[in-house]
Amino acid sequence: MRIILNDKLHKIGYFDNRNDSVNLCINAQKINLVDEGSYTSKFVGIKPVNTSNGDALKLTFEITNEQEGKRNRVNGLCGTYLHPESKLYKWLSAIKGSEFAIDEEVDITQLIGLECVISVVHTESNGRTFANVMDVSRLDDSDDVPF
Repeated sequence: MRIILNDKLHKIGYFDNRNDSVNLCINAQKINLVDEGSYTSKFVGIKPVNTSNGDALKLTFEITNEQEGKRNRVNGLCGTYLHPESKLYKWLSAIKGSEFAIDEEVDITQLIGLECVISVVHTESNGRTFANVMDVSRLDDSDDVPF
């Protein structure tokens, strides 16, 4: 996915999946609920989703606890607008480790695998508790990360 950032408000528009076929495999597995807090993590994916508020992007991060060998994934939602004041811009800049220049071409897939710090919070919905990414910051912005 390639986008170009400029000083105008832009919406990333690639939500047409009519020609794509999707195979689903459902696995019954226990999901580890990540505790609230800040964690060093890797950015591992981005996916367009449709929410009750409209189109959004789901960013996925992986936290690895080397001692237990567990890998926990946590998601966060951003709007599809890429503008210097948007959450998407702030999160992608944190993952990249620096801000984007005006008119810079951005290939988001090149950010996959980069480390950052995520802030995880719990939310309740329909009697279930979910761990969600609330904020993303540069790796060198935090010295008190548990992993």
